[in-house]
Amino acid sequence: TVLLRGSTRIETIAASSRGFILGGNNGFFSVYEKTDDRKDPYMHIKTFYCGKESFSSICCNHNDEQVVAFSKNCRLLSFPLGSVDMIDEAQAESSFLDIIPGG
Repeated sequence: TVLLRGSTRIETIAASSRGFILGGNNGFFSVYEKTDDRKDPYMHIKTFYCGKESFSSICCNHNDEQVVAFSKNCRLLSFPLGSVDMIDEAQAESSFLDIIPGG
């Protein structure tokens, strides 16, 4: 279970071959993977907060190595999903890269 900070809301969800990804306001970004457990079919992997971004849309590439997210500030960002379990929360914001710098 993930507790959302303050007034954080989940705004979008994206399926991946390994599970799903949630995105929201206040930079909320969370990754879940499928398990074989029928009582708990998805395991929480990581939750990050990427500054004050508000994610309105998220998608994964075909091999689940990259995530692309569109924010309500009209930023198109990529994130390395393949190494999500190795990224420290303090490094998370710098892991989101602008696909179109300057907008």
